[in-house]
Amino acid sequence: AMANASKKERSERVELPPPPHVWISWAVLFLYTAVAIEGAIVFYNYPWLTAISIENYSAGPVAFASVQSGQIHLCCVYLIETLLALGPG
Repeated sequence: AMANASKKERSERVELPPPPHVWISWAVLFLYTAVAIEGAIVFYNYPWLTAISIENYSAGPVAFASVQSGQIHLCCVYLIETLLALGPG
């Protein structure tokens, strides 16, 4: 009963207009897609059988470097999104 009362009290939803610069949405989608593909490649190439063993727990410098690179790229996408939100977006 309480949920129905709160729904009636809400105002109707207002649909936002489309973004003024559609290219920004496409660029951000492209960046996230590139980072997702990079993450999938890192996941596929990760040495799961040796990195999770008790004797040799390290994945190695190559795996660490590729994970670090992916994290940096994702942080760069976040930074670009923030700058776009403050500027033209």
